[in-house]
Amino acid sequence: MTRRAGTELRTLQFSSALVGLLTVVAAISASLVVAQEDGSIRSCWLVVLIGAAIALPLGCGIAAPWVGLRAVRVLNAAIVVEYAALVVVLLALALAGRFEGSELPWFFTVPVIPVAAALFAWGTRAAWLVLVLTSVMLQVIRVAIAGFDTTALSSDLFGCCTAVAFILLGGVLLAASRELDRSGAAAEEAVTRVASAEARASAAIRLQAVVHDELLATLLAAAQTPASQRDAVARQAIRARSMLAELQDVSRTEPVDADRFVMTVRELVGAEFPDTGFVLADERHGPGAAALSADDALALRDAVRQALANSVVHAGAGARRRLSVRLGDDRLAIRVEDDGVGFDPGAVAAGRMGIATSILGRVRALPGGSAEVVSQPGIGAIVTVSVPLRAASEGPSGFAAESPASPPAAAGASAGSPAGVLSRGGDPLRRGLVTAIVAFLFAQAGLAVLAGVRSGDIAVQAGALVGLSAGFAVMGWRGLARPGLLRSCLALLAVVAIAALSYAPVRRDPGYYGDVWYIPAAAFVLLVLAARRRPLLVAAGGTAAAIIGYLSASVDGNDVADVFAAVNRFVAIVLIGVLFVVGIGRIRARSERNRYRELAETRERVAMEATTAELRDRSREFELLVGGTLDVLASGAPLSEADRRECAALEGRLRDHYRGGRLSRPPLVEAAMRARRRGVDVVLQDDAHERSIDDAEAAEIAAWMARRIASATEQFTGRILPPGRGALASAMTDGDLEELVELLPR
Repeated sequence: MTRRAGTELRTLQFSSALVGLLTVVAAISASLVVAQEDGSIRSCWLVVLIGAAIALPLGCGIAAPWVGLRAVRVLNAAIVVEYAALVVVLLALALAGRFEGSELPWFFTVPVIPVAAALFAWGTRAAWLVLVLTSVMLQVIRVAIAGFDTTALSSDLFGCCTAVAFILLGGVLLAASRELDRSGAAAEEAVTRVASAEARASAAIRLQAVVHDELLATLLAAAQTPASQRDAVARQAIRARSMLAELQDVSRTEPVDADRFVMTVRELVGAEFPDTGFVLADERHGPGAAALSADDALALRDAVRQALANSVVHAGAGARRRLSVRLGDDRLAIRVEDDGVGFDPGAVAAGRMGIATSILGRVRALPGGSAEVVSQPGIGAIVTVSVPLRAASEGPSGFAAESPASPPAAAGASAGSPAGVLSRGGDPLRRGLVTAIVAFLFAQAGLAVLAGVRSGDIAVQAGALVGLSAGFAVMGWRGLARPGLLRSCLALLAVVAIAALSYAPVRRDPGYYGDVWYIPAAAFVLLVLAARRRPLLVAAGGTAAAIIGYLSASVDGNDVADVFAAVNRFVAIVLIGVLFVVGIGRIRARSERNRYRELAETRERVAMEATTAELRDRSREFELLVGGTLDVLASGAPLSEADRRECAALEGRLRDHYRGGRLSRPPLVEAAMRARRRGVDVVLQDDAHERSIDDAEAAEIAAWMARRIASATEQFTGRILPPGRGALASAMTDGDLEELVELLPR
């Protein structure tokens, strides 16, 4: 399966596209509001310079959604290199006296573009380095063209703050995206490992059931049944052959219609157990077709057949049997009951595979499968098996049915809200963000002092500074969780109040952009609030504040161009911030859903492959071991005494495979086969599953038993003993018991 795009790639694609949009917004704002009046913009070389500066970020934003991770990083690296080259060219022109005017092109006062590109290309350290170098070079060029004044300082300060905010949020976001991808890869590895193990265990149980129900029964019948009943043995051998073929048939993938399966079970009962009653209870309410996976259908059919066969053999003469099928909307249950002699399920020996493997294990190994046996001596027995149903259009494998009905919510998200970009940052991010906000407030305090000195009215500036501080503070900073509705509304109220200060009747300097510094500054309150998962409230509050700001341009004494420039910057910061938060929230939520689907698909695929491999390989082993004998038995040819002994030996060999556990090793298995061919009754048992024995120790125990079995003439029982018995293993040869107390020194 080809993995879908990771969270990191989707994040970089979206963020690069957003930076491209920011470039367009900034270009439009500059052309409409802050076009220069000194003629510098008309210089041909400057037009080319600005065009080149816009083209690459815009092209990267357009191309990013269609390329891979490496290409996105290369494109962003190219933006940084281009920006550096343009700065060098601009500095050379300024030093050569070729620069017209004292205003820099707008592109070079928006450091967030190269800083974001550096972040996407190389990480946070590179972004901080680019921010420092950009800020220094910007001031050097301003000095060279005599363009260093308070208006430039205000513009540069806001540009730097925007870049800092982007580094903080973007750095956390990219780190969280990489961690999400790493955890997804680890989860896929774990799912692959677990699904493979579970599938192989399930396949092993199916194999055990077939061995018990068909192969052992056929070989034992051949060894013990009189020649007059060889037709019955032949029929049983043919069915065993068919079961082996089913195990090797890996093409069964289509689901089985539930109604068709019920008819199959009814036909099976009528053909093989004609004295059994049949009852169908159709309890479905919906009209949709239901189906079983092919594996579920085979396992359920064979478990029901074995339950009926057990009843025929053990319930006693005259016992009545009934098979009841309950077909519901989402589950199919089959109940086999008789009124025979009954038994105590707890008293059944662990080595008996008829119930544990052929019925309970076979069905419980299925995803969502359930099986139970209820019986008491004298009151009969009830066997109930059931499996989940699924829509006929669903995939063939039953393993996906174990997955939850819906993917888990994206980390950090609450009901009805997008995932916060700060949700994975923790205390280090909280402390860093608070520090950045405090530094931002100090910088704004400097602008407030400058504006107050120029206007002669400090009250508006102080009020704006108090409003900014209150807007940040009311969100609460014990953590970075989503603030409550009251706190969020108070922060919005502070922003709207700050915007309303632009109506204050104070003297303003028409040549000084910093008179209304507080309008774009208020956007950072909304940016933080949006990052803390209140984007809808931010959009509403930002719209109200922007309307107030634009309307204030009509107030006497306000410089229209400066007010519009301030409000445009406010709108750009809020717009980009909300788009960033909402877009990233959607990316993370979609990534979670995609990862959920990928894990479900991986589980299904791995389970299918592991089941197929296990069934194919093991059934081929059985084919090599007993296939030829089954063909002879199926032909109905008479059996010699040697043939019967061979059937008995093969039956014992298969039984050793499950009872013998760690004793099933070539030297002992071959010795046991030779003894059985001599007519020796051989039993190998591993009763010490809780005892830790390494491979070398098990091989030595098997070799010790092989030496003793060679002298057996009637009976041999070899066992690995449980802990606390004072010996590792025992061997009883024709009634003589010998114990292996310790292994030979190695």
